[in-house]
Amino acid sequence: TVQARSTREKCQDMSLSSLLEIVGGAVLAVGVDQANITVFGRQGRPLRIAMALQLLAAAIIYAVFAHWSGSSVPFELIGMAIYGAVAAVGVATGDSRAIGIGWGLHVLWDLYAHQIVSLESPAPSWYPGVCIGYDLVMLARGFAMHSCDEKQSGGRRAD
Repeated sequence: TVQARSTREKCQDMSLSSLLEIVGGAVLAVGVDQANITVFGRQGRPLRIAMALQLLAAAIIYAVFAHWSGSSVPFELIGMAIYGAVAAVGVATGDSRAIGIGWGLHVLWDLYAHQIVSLESPAPSWYPGVCIGYDLVMLARGFAMHSCDEKQSGGRRAD
């Protein structure tokens, strides 16, 4: 059941613990990004594929939580389709900005679907905050990677 939350409830939820969840997610993303760089290098197709698969995994996690909690799995499947399509476009075109945009859209999903509107809380209460922090770092990474690709290739796509 979708229930709109009052502004007061939303503001009360934004606390030190919420901030720590977001920071924790950002720290986790930096660690994962460093692992990606170690394995795949600083740019190129393998790194874009890893980032795209991680974007899809972020959507799959919400579907798993929804299944476990008996919440709206079809709603979460819509998210999986959206992020899977965006990730595929980023890999197919070689444009890491598309993957970055996908991560940015996932922030909106976290905020709208799991913070502003309650969907019977398919995820643990701390998870959306962690996910937002992670998503923001990966959004920035997608655009930073595009900038590096452009500089190294002289404006041509480099794989």
